[in-house]
Amino acid sequence: MPTKGKTSRPQHVIDKYVKRYLAGEQAVSLAREAGISKPGFYLWVQKHKKQLLEQSNVKNMTPADAAIADKRTILLELDQLRLENRKLREKVVSMMIKSGEIW
Repeated sequence: MPTKGKTSRPQHVIDKYVKRYLAGEQAVSLAREAGISKPGFYLWVQKHKKQLLEQSNVKNMTPADAAIADKRTILLELDQLRLENRKLREKVVSMMIKSGEIW
Protein backbone atom coordinates (compact mmCIF):
# COMPACT_ATOMS: atom_id res chain seq x y z
CA MET A 1 0.00 0.00 0.00
CA PRO A 2 1.46 3.36 -0.97
CA THR A 3 2.21 5.86 1.76
CA LYS A 4 0.03 8.93 2.15
CA GLY A 5 0.47 11.33 -0.76
CA LYS A 6 2.08 8.63 -2.93
CA THR A 7 0.58 6.42 -5.60
CA SER A 8 1.58 3.11 -7.08
CA ARG A 9 0.89 4.42 -10.59
CA PRO A 10 3.64 6.02 -12.69
CA GLN A 11 3.32 9.78 -13.05
CA HIS A 12 2.91 9.60 -16.84
CA VAL A 13 -0.18 7.38 -16.38
CA ILE A 14 -1.68 9.82 -13.88
CA ASP A 15 -0.93 12.74 -16.21
CA LYS A 16 -2.70 10.94 -19.06
CA TYR A 17 -5.90 10.59 -17.04
CA VAL A 18 -5.77 14.16 -15.71
CA LYS A 19 -5.21 15.61 -19.18
CA ARG A 20 -8.21 13.65 -20.46
CA TYR A 21 -10.26 15.12 -17.59
CA LEU A 22 -9.06 18.64 -18.38
CA ALA A 23 -10.01 18.02 -22.02
CA GLY A 24 -13.62 17.42 -20.95
CA GLU A 25 -14.05 13.75 -20.05
CA GLN A 26 -16.08 12.86 -16.95
CA ALA A 27 -14.18 12.34 -13.69
CA VAL A 28 -16.41 9.42 -12.68
CA SER A 29 -15.64 7.36 -15.78
CA LEU A 30 -11.93 8.21 -15.67
CA ALA A 31 -11.70 7.28 -11.98
CA ARG A 32 -13.48 3.99 -12.68
CA GLU A 33 -11.15 3.28 -15.62
CA ALA A 34 -8.10 4.08 -13.46
CA GLY A 35 -9.43 1.89 -10.65
CA ILE A 36 -9.49 4.63 -8.02
CA SER A 37 -12.16 6.53 -6.11
CA LYS A 38 -13.59 9.80 -7.40
CA PRO A 39 -12.06 11.77 -4.45
CA GLY A 40 -8.72 10.11 -5.20
CA PHE A 41 -9.01 11.17 -8.81
CA TYR A 42 -9.68 14.76 -7.76
CA LEU A 43 -6.50 14.61 -5.66
CA TRP A 44 -4.63 13.72 -8.86
CA VAL A 45 -6.21 16.72 -10.61
CA GLN A 46 -5.39 19.02 -7.70
CA LYS A 47 -1.77 17.86 -7.65
CA HIS A 48 -1.48 18.31 -11.43
CA LYS A 49 -2.84 21.86 -11.24
CA LYS A 50 -0.46 22.63 -8.37
CA GLN A 51 2.47 21.40 -10.49
CA LEU A 52 1.33 23.59 -13.39
CA LEU A 53 1.16 26.58 -11.06
CA GLU A 54 4.67 25.87 -9.71
CA GLN A 55 6.01 25.56 -13.27
CA SER A 56 4.36 28.81 -14.25
CA ASN A 57 5.86 30.59 -11.24
CA VAL A 58 9.32 29.38 -12.17
CA LYS A 59 8.89 30.42 -15.80
CA ASN A 60 6.94 33.61 -14.97
CA MET A 61 3.92 32.30 -16.88
CA THR A 62 0.24 32.02 -16.13
CA PRO A 63 -1.04 28.45 -15.57
CA ALA A 64 -2.79 28.63 -18.95
CA ASP A 65 0.48 29.62 -20.65
CA ALA A 66 2.27 26.76 -18.87
CA ALA A 67 -0.35 24.31 -20.16
CA ILE A 68 0.07 25.67 -23.69
CA ALA A 69 3.85 25.36 -23.40
CA ASP A 70 3.38 21.75 -22.22
CA LYS A 71 1.24 21.02 -25.29
CA ARG A 72 3.86 22.58 -27.55
CA THR A 73 6.55 20.40 -25.98
CA ILE A 74 4.44 17.30 -26.56
CA LEU A 75 3.80 18.27 -30.19
CA LEU A 76 7.51 18.91 -30.78
CA GLU A 77 8.36 15.52 -29.29
CA LEU A 78 5.71 13.89 -31.49
CA ASP A 79 7.14 15.53 -34.62
CA GLN A 80 10.63 14.39 -33.65
CA LEU A 81 9.42 10.81 -33.15
CA ARG A 82 7.63 10.82 -36.50
CA LEU A 83 10.80 12.01 -38.23
CA GLU A 84 12.85 9.35 -36.48
CA ASN A 85 10.32 6.65 -37.43
CA ARG A 86 10.39 7.77 -41.07
CA LYS A 87 14.20 7.54 -41.14
CA LEU A 88 14.15 4.10 -39.51
CA ARG A 89 11.48 2.85 -41.92
CA GLU A 90 13.55 4.02 -44.90
CA LYS A 91 16.62 2.29 -43.48
CA VAL A 92 14.74 -0.99 -42.95
CA VAL A 93 13.30 -0.91 -46.47
CA SER A 94 16.76 -0.21 -47.89
CA MET A 95 18.23 -3.13 -45.96
CA MET A 96 15.42 -5.43 -47.09
CA ILE A 97 15.99 -4.45 -50.72
CA LYS A 98 19.72 -5.11 -50.40
CA SER A 99 19.11 -8.52 -48.83
CA GLY A 100 16.57 -9.46 -51.52
CA GLU A 101 13.65 -9.80 -49.12
CA ILE A 102 11.62 -7.32 -51.15
CA TRP A 103 11.97 -6.50 -54.84
